[in-house]
Amino acid sequence: MSPVPEGSASALDRALQRALERELQAAEGAARLLLAKLEREVPAEQERGELRYTRRILARLKGIAELARQLETSARIAEPKLEPLSVGGWVWSAVEQARGQLAPELREDLGFTIDLAEKNTRIGGDLELLEPMLRELLIEAARTAGESGRVRLRGRRQEEAFFHVSLTVQNQSGARLPPLGAERAELCFARARAILEAHGGSAEQGHDEYGRPEVRLRLPSGEREGALR
Repeated sequence: MSPVPEGSASALDRALQRALERELQAAEGAARLLLAKLEREVPAEQERGELRYTRRILARLKGIAELARQLETSARIAEPKLEPLSVGGWVWSAVEQARGQLAPELREDLGFTIDLAEKNTRIGGDLELLEPMLRELLIEAARTAGESGRVRLRGRRQEEAFFHVSLTVQNQSGARLPPLGAERAELCFARARAILEAHGGSAEQGHDEYGRPEVRLRLPSGEREGALR
């Protein structure tokens, strides 16, 4: 049997992932309808097992659907579509998306500080990969900071051919926090590192000079020779 060409295999993987996502969306929609029906019929003080189980099923379906979306993203990471992007447009769009997805208590009390030098600098990147990557990093940073905490994003062109972005997390008391990348955020950071490495950049995590958790991103600038293919 002749081997399947790599490009064809990638296309098949993406098609299968999209089909899986459609099926999961349909299942999630059915679970939502069932949950709404049960909520109308079951008094709040007499919540039955069916209602609890339906909520659990819906939560599981959401988790599986998210994994399916991540699989589709992973399949694309190896072949990013590099285009010149504005640093300012990329960062601010991701920040606004992250704010919109935070829990109300975090959205109201958490502080975001954005410090961008040379915000009109162009980087070479795939916006469909970089934007959700930064959004998810910001959300995990916000969760790490907690209520009344602060997330600081700082961007600088520190090398001729690269633009550096750092995310620093602190809480109100200034107490030392767990490193960003623990537990749920570990997958988020691993995905970010894979995306940036595919772009010719890098990602690191650690602490700043004050012991605050920090993620450092390094992206090729749009002017870098070979950055855009």
